[in-house]
Amino acid sequence: MPTEVRVDPYHWLKGESRWDRLGPFYEGDPDMERGTPTHTHVWGANFGAHAYDFALPEGAWINAMVSARLSSEHPWYSSPLNHFSDATLVLNGRDYPSKRVIPDNGSGRFYTWRINPHDLRQGSNVLKLGVKKNATYRNGLCIYRRALFPDQTDCAIVIRISTAEDLEGY
Repeated sequence: MPTEVRVDPYHWLKGESRWDRLGPFYEGDPDMERGTPTHTHVWGANFGAHAYDFALPEGAWINAMVSARLSSEHPWYSSPLNHFSDATLVLNGRDYPSKRVIPDNGSGRFYTWRINPHDLRQGSNVLKLGVKKNATYRNGLCIYRRALFPDQTDCAIVIRISTAEDLEGY
């Protein structure tokens, strides 16, 4: 069975996480803004990144992916339709192609990057989710966390890895 590592978006590396205008911030009070947010979230405005560390067990991985529930800008902020953000994943120093993240008034969507398993290390790893200064769209990024309603599930940054043995029988 594939290994899944869940990273709490709230536990960003304070010394390695920066945003150009505002952030990084955590917002957990659903009454802080107007609207109906579905989850608590961490966010940053304009461009920058949240950095996270996580540990992996020993293994010979052949498939790997990273996913997170994201939106551009500040949740439930009503913005023009072109207020996307080109979100980037950086894993142990390697940049992966950006994903165009939508502004969605607080509901968020899941975005997934397929990653090279050779970029992962046994033990300590660092990943960053953010928006680069030279991105075409750089309107900040929200990473969703704890569900605010019983019909919603908590969100995490998820790293899924599998070995050849995991894929046998499929």
